[in-house]
Amino acid sequence: MKTDLSRRDLLALCLGAAGTAFLPRNALASPAWDRTLIMIEFNGGNDGLNTVVPYDEPLYAQLRPKLAIPRAKVLHLDHELGLHPALEPLMPLWKQNEVAVALGLGYPKPNRSHFRSIEIWESASDSDAVEDQGWVAALLPEARLPKAGTPAIPAHALVMGNGSSGPFEGGQLAVVTLDRKGQGPRQQGKERKGGESMDNPALDHILAVRTMNMRAAQQIVPERLAQVKMQAGFPQGAFGSAMENAARLLLAGIMPPVIKLSLGSFDTHANQLATHEKLLGEFAQALAALRSALDKAGLWDRVLVMTYSEFGRRAKENASQGTDHGTAAPHFLVGGQVKGGLYGAQPPLSQAKDNDLVFTTDFRSYYNAIAEHWWRVPGIPGFKPLSGPLG
Repeated sequence: MKTDLSRRDLLALCLGAAGTAFLPRNALASPAWDRTLIMIEFNGGNDGLNTVVPYDEPLYAQLRPKLAIPRAKVLHLDHELGLHPALEPLMPLWKQNEVAVALGLGYPKPNRSHFRSIEIWESASDSDAVEDQGWVAALLPEARLPKAGTPAIPAHALVMGNGSSGPFEGGQLAVVTLDRKGQGPRQQGKERKGGESMDNPALDHILAVRTMNMRAAQQIVPERLAQVKMQAGFPQGAFGSAMENAARLLLAGIMPPVIKLSLGSFDTHANQLATHEKLLGEFAQALAALRSALDKAGLWDRVLVMTYSEFGRRAKENASQGTDHGTAAPHFLVGGQVKGGLYGAQPPLSQAKDNDLVFTTDFRSYYNAIAEHWWRVPGIPGFKPLSGPLG
């Protein structure tokens, strides 16, 4: 049930003098629209313990006799934590301090339903509240947005492939969904003629937004993308293709505030090892190829990559050599302006409750680091930004 005072109401209140004390002054000054956030959803609930591995924790191997990554194969980040070996393509970026790992992300009273938990992550709501806006749409009201429909920003948000537009829904964002090849809008519909009205304000608004999105999509033409020569290195498959075409958009001079991609499914209830290795390998290889392409073009400092997922997996493996729906998990921030390292605290396995990790950092603090230090706009009220990775 929706609370009486919505997050949008709180945001409006916090824009007043009394509500901005925790925000840096530049967060209220000039938003930065000369850069792009690439959101990567690990669809299905990624297993954080086998992504960022607590290899020095004895309980890890005890809880996962078949699934634990052998210590000798872990890519050590420090004396306690390391990466899954499939993430090896990220190690050069780690050594250049361009990879930040936010540890133990979650929220109070966690929900283990795919559908409800992803709603929580996409709307930044409390677990017992339902919001009608995505968190990106809520933080980027029309007054703070750049003008859409230009060659550089044909839309505020581009969704590549079959992923949801959940973080962008319910606001003033012009959102365009592209096919796997990044060569055309997926949505179709009759364009509204200028001045045409249905004598219904709500329907007029819907039609106006759809018309704006269709016109924005027409700015992204296949010929423009085809002129961009891409290097080899992106993995085959849907995700590699989507990431390659995200790079192609940026190299073509199309830099919307947000591009969203999805990878998965990470819902590894059975036979997890092979599936998880493949997915993490695709992610790491595609990200390394993206970095290489953008760095050569001088664009890497203008791009930030973030990951998110509806939840992590349980600490103990199940009888099917997989893991079930869990709670807290780590996520990545990668880019030329990232201050690499480990941020937050790894949830101790010894303090797990009902076989679930207890979160150490609220995911909305993770979002606020992006809002306040990347876009330079006010963040979600009540949550300090995760300190360190972006300033």
